[in-house]
Amino acid sequence: AGACGVGAMRASPRDQAALPPRSLGRNPRPRLHRPPARAGRTGGRRVTAMAAPAEDPAEAAADRSEVPDSLGGRQSFAPARPGVNVARGEDALRAYLAWDGHARAAHMDPDAFARWLEREVLQYLTANRASLLRARADGVRRLHAPTLDPLAHALERAEAEYRGSAEGARIERATHAVAQRRAAVAGIRSFLESTPATPELAAKQAAASDKLEHALASLPAAELELKDAVASSPLWRDVEHKRDALRAERERTGLASADDDARRASNLNGNSLVTKGDDYEKTCADVVADAFLASGGLIGGADGVPTDGVPTEGDGVLLLRNVTLGLHSGELDCVLVRVNRGVDHSGESAFADAIPQDGDGTTGRRTLARRGRTAATQPADDELKETRENSNSPPAPRPAVEVLAVFEFKRNPDDVARGFHSRQTTLAWLAGDEARYDPREWANRRHPSGHFRRGYHPMRLARWVKPPHETRGSVEADAKGGKVGKVLVLTRDSFRGFRRTHRDAQGRGGFYLDGVWLVTRPRTMCGLDAKLRAPLMEIAGSHVSAHVVQSCGGSVPSPEDFFLAVDALRRERVAQAPPSIPRDDPLRAKLRTLHGWVLRAVGEKSAALPNDTRGVLELYLDRGERSASQVLLVEEQPNPR
Repeated sequence: AGACGVGAMRASPRDQAALPPRSLGRNPRPRLHRPPARAGRTGGRRVTAMAAPAEDPAEAAADRSEVPDSLGGRQSFAPARPGVNVARGEDALRAYLAWDGHARAAHMDPDAFARWLEREVLQYLTANRASLLRARADGVRRLHAPTLDPLAHALERAEAEYRGSAEGARIERATHAVAQRRAAVAGIRSFLESTPATPELAAKQAAASDKLEHALASLPAAELELKDAVASSPLWRDVEHKRDALRAERERTGLASADDDARRASNLNGNSLVTKGDDYEKTCADVVADAFLASGGLIGGADGVPTDGVPTEGDGVLLLRNVTLGLHSGELDCVLVRVNRGVDHSGESAFADAIPQDGDGTTGRRTLARRGRTAATQPADDELKETRENSNSPPAPRPAVEVLAVFEFKRNPDDVARGFHSRQTTLAWLAGDEARYDPREWANRRHPSGHFRRGYHPMRLARWVKPPHETRGSVEADAKGGKVGKVLVLTRDSFRGFRRTHRDAQGRGGFYLDGVWLVTRPRTMCGLDAKLRAPLMEIAGSHVSAHVVQSCGGSVPSPEDFFLAVDALRRERVAQAPPSIPRDDPLRAKLRTLHGWVLRAVGEKSAALPNDTRGVLELYLDRGERSASQVLLVEEQPNPR
């Protein structure tokens, strides 16, 4: 078949349940005239093949070109992992930003933006199978919209009427009752089949037999009520009839098959991205540890001085991975901390045997009793701070655990700006800069006050990069929590070395730069992070799909032919000089309309923060060699594809 030949599409038969699901939910069609949503991370059967692009869409364009070996300062130290190159320092960062391939999409005029987006989306589609199949499914949906749309709208109206009716409420209650009793039966049976570890569990198992009999006895009546509710509901039958009609039309037109192909490919691509991201973070953690060891601890800490500071003989340094500390969302990729020993810690301990279950451990009675305090006598952190400021007492002792640096790892350099913005907010909360955050937005079970007082990190996600003097020779035992405890305890004082720089004359604004390290791959940047670039490429891909369908006489090619048609369009546009393509070219005109959408999306970001990675890296450059050295450009050779 030619590039626009129509391939065979096979519909997959689907079983139909006799009883309604627990919730009817939305209709099975994706949203009309919009790119289908990315599927989750569950696995799927690999779709056979026309092309085998394995790189993620957001980085496909960058990775198809060779990485220039033109970074000054390359190999400033030798990482222990073979095949890893690291560049750092002012010269390396300036050389990276000087690459010709970088673009700033939000700074382009509409025509330049349309030319750039056309080139990027055509390369995006031909380099990533999942994105190509999603674009093709959108083409099928557009082509058959005259028959699909009326059925979908009829289903939506029927569902709305059903949800607002007494019949619908009765069926939902009956469905919930059946599901609850079946779950109880399954849970009790699983408990009875287990082997009791203690006499208490054995006694509970004996009592559970009566509960199982009661649950089994109540199940038939609940199932009968559900069956009767369904049988007596004309609205439910109407919804099922319209859902079946839409499902049959999706099968007939090939949309169901196209969506299934796109979903399976998206699942595979998502799993691949997760694996690559995890592998890169592990590589970066090794690089950070190697950098610390190679420099003898002189890697520049949060307070702007080398991380060896004023060490004592017993001090040790830990590298923590995936640090959450009870955050309401997100995590710190990597944190370098010093465990201070031989100094007064004001009663704080660096380690604990378990994470307490009473919030952050500052107000729970059991925790206070363990520490020999009571709620009435426990001073608040703010009271301690005020007492220290209003007295002539000596400086506060170093905390038991002192954060030296935090590291943000991003495989895609365009995502560095988003990570930097997130770290600014997180560090303000951790360091107690209360004017910079709303405690109501941070309150959760671990931090009911909305303020950070104390957090815990499991030692299984930590490793010693400089063991304490008295534990050397038994580092592995320590890392498993054998001697030092199972969790590390960090407090607000642990982050007191982080201070804002670049403030104005009134002391406002500023950024946390000292001690905030950025680690990424040296790849060409477009100025849009993945959360913005991905939907942009999906929408642009739908425009390309419409253009291909029109050029093929109004038919949707098979997956193989669709790929060939898109690739032919890409080659054609690459061969043409920009002036030779008229400004009213239909595809260019469609892509030009997305310029305003991008500007609005970028404009929603805080005006006080750089809106792309180049702006963030220039902040580090402006402060000289020491700050520029906090950016590590880490690449693996050969580049894993």
